[in-house]
Amino acid sequence: MADPNLVSGAITINGRFGWMQVTDSATALLTNPANSGKIFRINSLFVTGAGASSSVTLQMFDGSTAMVLAFQTSVPLRSTIDFLINRPLYVPQGYQLQLVSTVANAANASVSYEEIS
Repeated sequence: MADPNLVSGAITINGRFGWMQVTDSATALLTNPANSGKIFRINSLFVTGAGASSSVTLQMFDGSTAMVLAFQTSVPLRSTIDFLINRPLYVPQGYQLQLVSTVANAANASVSYEEIS
């Protein structure tokens, strides 16, 4: 199924929130399944240094290829990094938004997004 046409009129927009502890292997923060009939508009993505200083990579994964959006961004202990800075990011059908840290469980991530169908 094709992604919804945002210009001709979205039917439904639902606000959503998610969070995770960032590990040292690529892990999905958000998954938009293939044929969901939805597109996700990410409004905010924050990563907080909770256990130690680390570096975090943000990537979009389509099931076979990881496209790096931010590579090893420094996340100091007791600080919060805004990965989007007022620039929305769309996650189309069949894609995952993934995070990976240089230090396992040293950072937490939160995402606020709109599920559009």
